[in-house]
Amino acid sequence: SWDAALGCSVIEKYRVRLVALGFLQEFGVNYEGSYAPTAQLCTTRLVLNEAVQYGLHVFNMDVRSAFLNSKIQYDLWIRMPTGFTYQGLDVVKLKNTLEGTKQGAHDWYNTQHAFLAERFPHLTRHPLDPCFYFSIQGTDRVYLVLHTDDYLMACSDPKFYRDFFVTYNSVFPSNDMGVLRRFLGVDFSRDWENQTLSMSQPGLIQQLVAVSYTHLTLPTI
Repeated sequence: SWDAALGCSVIEKYRVRLVALGFLQEFGVNYEGSYAPTAQLCTTRLVLNEAVQYGLHVFNMDVRSAFLNSKIQYDLWIRMPTGFTYQGLDVVKLKNTLEGTKQGAHDWYNTQHAFLAERFPHLTRHPLDPCFYFSIQGTDRVYLVLHTDDYLMACSDPKFYRDFFVTYNSVFPSNDMGVLRRFLGVDFSRDWENQTLSMSQPGLIQQLVAVSYTHLTLPTI
């Protein structure tokens, strides 16, 4: 049973996600742009290297229901799941983008960039990686990496991150994950005394080992 598998008998909350059948959309009719960049892996590694070299504080946060925060540019209608209606209607018009739509990630990236350009104009978007923003003013450094709804920030002053999160969260509800410990499935451990930042993926290693064992054939004696 689920209770036995989870080791508990109390359901804390239920989660449900409404996903649109984007493969039914037609280009030029109800969507155009669909490309949405994400930060390059080398950019993330570079930021972490800078953090160690300059003693920067590293934090991360994630945006809740990211795609729902961006306005949709086209008229798009969806049929509600079987058994559900909205104000008695089983076909409704979307006001915001929805996961599964062709333009969902594209519109969300544009929404993020517009917000950062308006509220934090001193952060410059890097020409080679559109998901990397930075600011270097004397000894003060700020590096911001975007990966869809996951944010990683390295900065000289922790107060900047706190102010950033408060401003961002007031518009886009987010979770403050605090000091970097896990990002994109990778675990991190910081040793300030020895000036090191270690990274590991024990979960992935365990999965690979488990898959490998299932393919092992023992010799017949």
